[in-house]
Amino acid sequence: MRRYGDPIEVGSRGRVPVRFRWRGRVYLVRVVLAHWIERGSWWTGPGPGTSGGPSVPRSVAGALGAVEREVWRVEATAGPVVGVYDLVRDLPVLDADLPDPEIPDPEIPDTEDPDRSQPRPAARWRLARSLD
Repeated sequence: MRRYGDPIEVGSRGRVPVRFRWRGRVYLVRVVLAHWIERGSWWTGPGPGTSGGPSVPRSVAGALGAVEREVWRVEATAGPVVGVYDLVRDLPVLDADLPDPEIPDPEIPDTEDPDRSQPRPAARWRLARSLD
């Protein structure tokens, strides 16, 4: 297993990831192997400030004001490359219940999405792990 923290763009149907772009390649999700939510803990929040200054976030999740972390373990393919990846979305307090944006990619046909009329926040996804 290799650990990363690389930002990625994720296309989804509802809340389920169907594709993602990582390091310039588009990966198509073949199957969702697992999905879970991790609750925020003391180490994800802001840490104490130094010398009476502002508090400093202890993690990426803390910097976003995240209260939960959504993890999707997927099997995905990019051409002949097939692998298992953990896609992580830190859910900020302000947009935890809003839908995700789609990746604008002309090579991948888009399907009708009934929620398109709603404003969509910027996704805060990253690739956390790649299982070899």
